[in-house]
Amino acid sequence: MDNPTTQTPADIALADRAGRIAGLPISPGQIRRWRKVGLLPMLRIGLGRGKGWRFEYPEGSAEFAAAIARELPRRRTLDLAACAAFARGTSPTHVDVLVRLCEPWKKALNSVADDPGQAALHLASKATVRASTYPLISSVKQIVGRPSVLAELIRGGFDFVLAGREAGLARALNALGVSSETSQEMAEAFPADFGSLEKMLKMSVVFEADVRAATLEDFKRARDDAMAVSRAAKGWIVQLGALVGMPQQDAGEDEVEDEVMAIVVVMLYLRKKYGDNLDALIAFLQHPEALLEQIVGSLQGWAGANPADTGVLAPIGQAILEATFGK
Repeated sequence: MDNPTTQTPADIALADRAGRIAGLPISPGQIRRWRKVGLLPMLRIGLGRGKGWRFEYPEGSAEFAAAIARELPRRRTLDLAACAAFARGTSPTHVDVLVRLCEPWKKALNSVADDPGQAALHLASKATVRASTYPLISSVKQIVGRPSVLAELIRGGFDFVLAGREAGLARALNALGVSSETSQEMAEAFPADFGSLEKMLKMSVVFEADVRAATLEDFKRARDDAMAVSRAAKGWIVQLGALVGMPQQDAGEDEVEDEVMAIVVVMLYLRKKYGDNLDALIAFLQHPEALLEQIVGSLQGWAGANPADTGVLAPIGQAILEATFGK
């Protein structure tokens, strides 16, 4: 889609209409800037042979611009405001906008797939240096005490999650003083129960093709899937907290996460792979009570057999729950 580079009468008209919808002042200059970065594409309409072109905004542009304006005061960047607007139910007028908004997440996924070990090291180093600015890491830092233990915990954890190395989990647990028997047991349990993390990470190389081929309707459905899964995940944490005696504050209406487009990318892949069968999985996630009871029973049995290790790990588990939903 071609867009004019200068301000147009259509920018002025759209600013006025979007401002009235949002209940906020929106200037023609803002509309022009949002158009130039690709959030508000225009249509080029031919005026007839030799008569040139005119540009106009398609239907729905004012609503999307208004949604961006409402989100912008709470977001760090314009793109994050656009992501939040989409997550809350207002779509752009063209799929190219969403493909562009997914680009940083595709790059992140590809970097993990290309070299998961290096990606883990990079993120761990960043998290260690900026520990005080991350609420969860700050909470864990207070529990583990020494900075060297925190650094080892973060590096081992990222090595496990991103690179798929079970040794990373054992390294993190050993840094906490968990017994070698428990560390080895937990490191071996994940691949035995869920398969290799390394193989799971290979899924990311498929994301790019799924995003490029997606229609606007595909993105909308992936957005609805993502929000349903997000709510279900928060429900799991609340219910699990109650079951293990660490009640969490009800999250209520979900606040849209800045990372929503990352979840959308994943849901595009899963919807393409599983089709309508994905609905059954989402429905299961929304009603996890029976499975949670079973998980808690297993955790309680393990805790009874490993009281010393439980004393080390339980405060960190509680910090994760509290950082997710607040104390």
